[in-house]
Amino acid sequence: MSDDLDYAALSARVEKAVKTQKRAAQVIFFAVSLLMLAVLGVIALGLSFTIGGMESALIVLGIGWLITIMMQFFSMLFGLGVFDNSLRRQILARELGVQMLEQHLARVENTEREKPKRESAERLAISEDGELIRYDDQEPGRRASS
Repeated sequence: MSDDLDYAALSARVEKAVKTQKRAAQVIFFAVSLLMLAVLGVIALGLSFTIGGMESALIVLGIGWLITIMMQFFSMLFGLGVFDNSLRRQILARELGVQMLEQHLARVENTEREKPKRESAERLAISEDGELIRYDDQEPGRRASS
């Protein structure tokens, strides 16, 4: 089964998927960092007018900046290729499974045939009183001898 695999196409699909996933992760980290900073900024603004005052607002803004820096650090790690090997393994396993499944389904479709019908089979029916009645091919209405 493994000699039928197209390794060049598989490798190209894996590399394309790794680049796509890395880019998606970087975009997600950037969006989450901006969203968290905005949410925590609104919370800090609300806290500045309440009991806590400016100290609590500054603490919340500090947490927002910390989360933003952490998200950008993870984005940088994805950009540098630290997670490439684990991503490549996951994507390779998925792509290999898909390709092997497609090949198996193609083989099943090629070998699957209609079940051969019996040409000389007897035709049977159940009579009104529950007895088994055999019919000949030539005489479907007459009862055959038992």
